[in-house]
Amino acid sequence: MLTDRYGPRLAGSPNYEAAAKWAAATLTEWGLKNAHLESWDFGHPGWLNERAAGYLVAPVQDTLTFEVLGWTPSTNGTVAAAAIEVTPPQGPPAAGRGAPAPVTITPAQAQWPTKEELTQWLEANRAKVKGKIVLVGKAATIPVSFTPPALRRDDAQVRAQFDPNNPSAGFGRGGRGQPTTPDPTRLTAAQVNEMVDAWLLANGALVRINDAAREHGQIRAFQNRTYDVAKAVPTVVLRNEDYGRIERLLNDGEDVRLEFNIVNHVYPEGKTAYNVVAEIPGADKADEIVMLGGHLDSWHAATGATDNAIGATMMMEAARLIQTLGQKPRRTIRIALWDAEEEGLLGSLAYVKQHFGTFEDPKPEYSKLVAYFNIDSGTGRVRGASVFGPPEAAAVVRAALAPFQDLGVAGAVPSTSRAVAAPTAPLSATRAWPASDCNRTPSSIRATPGTPTSIPTSASSRRTPGRPLW
Repeated sequence: MLTDRYGPRLAGSPNYEAAAKWAAATLTEWGLKNAHLESWDFGHPGWLNERAAGYLVAPVQDTLTFEVLGWTPSTNGTVAAAAIEVTPPQGPPAAGRGAPAPVTITPAQAQWPTKEELTQWLEANRAKVKGKIVLVGKAATIPVSFTPPALRRDDAQVRAQFDPNNPSAGFGRGGRGQPTTPDPTRLTAAQVNEMVDAWLLANGALVRINDAAREHGQIRAFQNRTYDVAKAVPTVVLRNEDYGRIERLLNDGEDVRLEFNIVNHVYPEGKTAYNVVAEIPGADKADEIVMLGGHLDSWHAATGATDNAIGATMMMEAARLIQTLGQKPRRTIRIALWDAEEEGLLGSLAYVKQHFGTFEDPKPEYSKLVAYFNIDSGTGRVRGASVFGPPEAAAVVRAALAPFQDLGVAGAVPSTSRAVAAPTAPLSATRAWPASDCNRTPSSIRATPGTPTSIPTSASSRRTPGRPLW
């Protein structure tokens, strides 16, 4: 349902609202109480692509494969025009990548210019784009690999990741490394894009094309970060194979002509967003809350099975199992399915602000939240948990997961980061609640969308007696 019927579930779109209403109705049908849509201010209108088609029409004819960038406008019907490629200036490479750049420049920032450099380039090239379909940037060179990616991480590697005695535990595939200080004189990628968008719009470009820059035709399409369709031209993300072909034709001196027809819709009512919330009432400690959840929204380029319908349905299934098995939790179990996670964890941040506050400025419910469990790591079985809190909190979760070792669950490790950069961050950043993010790895057996068969569904019957998860 969440994928085939309601996907994609882009924040602010009618699809998301319909999916949220379905989830609330389903939780009610399963016997959960007070299932409802809790509104908050998204601050942007909703947006959704209805249809899009693009073609190479000269010097040969072919169909283009692309996705539309979120929160960009429609074309004015079918537009056909000459293609042109422009390459904004880039900054120096980062230190260690072939040039003596200052170490304060990160690899991500090293490719971006200063504001003065970009402004000069935009002024010098503004006459080139009027009435054109504009490819922005050079095509990425994708390395050829003859080694297929592993379908599953090695068990020994996963055990090491969740071994509390391993000093590198919790870092997964190679660690996060040390953050570096950005060079304040250079623009960020978002700032460059905003300036280029304004330049294209002011100078009469018809369509902007970005390179997907991924292998095997893969495309990831996100959003115009202003969320204002009036601040951009129609924009698409073109698969690297098509982008590179057009670039080579242009370099050969060919007159390349393209055609696009894009129909997008803006939904002003989408400024009101919704989290889905429902509860299993507790018994003697009903005023204490154990939360579980995951984000319900997705990006618009696909139906959102991996990210994160699978996580949302697993949490719904956990609640259904507790109800079906007749379990009587002492504490209230509250499930929350978040909106607008993809745009910056916005739904859970709004919920925490309204209900819990922060360690420094707590709300009345602040002291009642015991723990939060989250899943947002794609398909594949659960292999372990990262637990925000002291080592003692991770030890409790590790003991609860121990009965599932024969199913590949390796354990749990603590984390002390309060950075807003992970699925559990909005809740863990408020105080030292045990906030657990269940980690999964791809496996050769994929979960069918809406049917989370890759997680053990007999958790309640296999838990250690006297050690309830709630």
